[in-house]
Amino acid sequence: MNIKLVRLVTGEDILTEFEQGEGVVKFTNPLIVYINPPQSPGQTASVGISQWVPYSSSKEFTVNDTKVVFVTEPAEDLAKQYDQVFGLGLILPGQKSLLTS
Repeated sequence: MNIKLVRLVTGEDILTEFEQGEGVVKFTNPLIVYINPPQSPGQTASVGISQWVPYSSSKEFTVNDTKVVFVTEPAEDLAKQYDQVFGLGLILPGQKSLLTS
């Protein structure tokens, strides 16, 4: 899988299987990445991921490439979470989940 973290002009960060074409990019199984603020004093913020377009049955989306600010490699922990959702579903022992309830 070619997993990338994509920042859109809307400010959304999308974790997705990524392909670039002529004037467009294709997202397969995209997840939006967001920050959960601390719920009480002394807690730290956490990272969450969820389905990018939750009300669609489609798993592939084509987006005009002018809507992309940048594309980068995701942090290792984030890539592992993506793989847990869409890949082999394995988490190595001792790894913390980035997903929150």
